[in-house]
Amino acid sequence: MDDAKPATITVTISNPNGLHLRVGKEMVYIANRFQAQITAENLTRPSPVVDVKSILQIMQLQARTGHTIRISADGPDAHAALDALRDLLAPAGSPA
Repeated sequence: MDDAKPATITVTISNPNGLHLRVGKEMVYIANRFQAQITAENLTRPSPVVDVKSILQIMQLQARTGHTIRISADGPDAHAALDALRDLLAPAGSPA
C-alpha cells in the first residue's frame, strides 16, 4: 500500500478562542506521532507556511475563529496524520 503521496485538507477554525495555545499543543502532539512532514498556512490572512510539529511555528498562524487553514502532509502516513488533525480541529458535526 503506497500512502506516500502528498495530501492536503482545509479546516475552518470553529473554536471561539481560535487556534489558541492548548489546541496548538495538541496539534504538535498529534503531528509528532506520524513520520509525515506536516505544514500549515492560514488562508484567511497572510501567514508563513509553518511546521505543525513546532508550537512556536503554529502560533505564527494567528488563526482566529472563522479563519481557514490549509494543512498539508507528505510521507508514508500523510493521510492518517491529516485525519487525526481534522478530528481535532473540525469535530464531527462542525463544518470542515
